[in-house]
Amino acid sequence: MDIIGIIVVIAAFIAVFIASKDRSDDYDERQVAVRGEGYKLAVFAMVGLMGVGGVIYDEPTGLSVSAGDYMFITLVVGSVIFMVYNVWHGAYFRLHEKNARIAGILLAIAGTLNLVLALQEVELWGIAFGLCFLTAGIVILVRLWLDAREAAAEDAGESGDDAE
Repeated sequence: MDIIGIIVVIAAFIAVFIASKDRSDDYDERQVAVRGEGYKLAVFAMVGLMGVGGVIYDEPTGLSVSAGDYMFITLVVGSVIFMVYNVWHGAYFRLHEKNARIAGILLAIAGTLNLVLALQEVELWGIAFGLCFLTAGIVILVRLWLDAREAAAEDAGESGDDAE
C-alpha cells in the first residue's frame, strides 16, 4: 500500500513540475481579474464553512469529525473552488501554456489513485485530497475539450463565410 502512495505523490510532483516548466508570467489583465474573483469566492466559502463549523461545534451533538479535520476540509473546499473557478474561466494557466493537458491527466490519475486508496482505509484526509486532485484534473480536461470544440466551430464558421 505504501508504494502506491509514494507513486501518487511522485505523479503529483511530476504534474506540478511539468505544469510550471514554462516560468513566464504571461497572465493578462482579464486573467488577473478572474483570479482575484476566484480568491474572493474561495475565501467567502471558507469563512462560511468556518462559521457553520463554529455553530455546529457549539451544539452538544456536534459532528463526528474533529475540529482539525473540519478545518482541513474547509481549506480543501476553498482550494477546489479557487481551482475550478479559475480553470473554468481560463485564468488558471498562463497564456500559451502548453502543458495544461498533461497536468490535467496527471492530476486526474493522482486523484483517482489517492481516492481509491483512501476509500479502502476510510481515511478522511486522503479522500479529501483525492477528490481535490480528481476534480481539478477533470475540470481542466473538460475545459480544454470545450475550448477545442469552440475553436473548431469558429474555424468552421469562418470557412463557411468565405464560401458565400
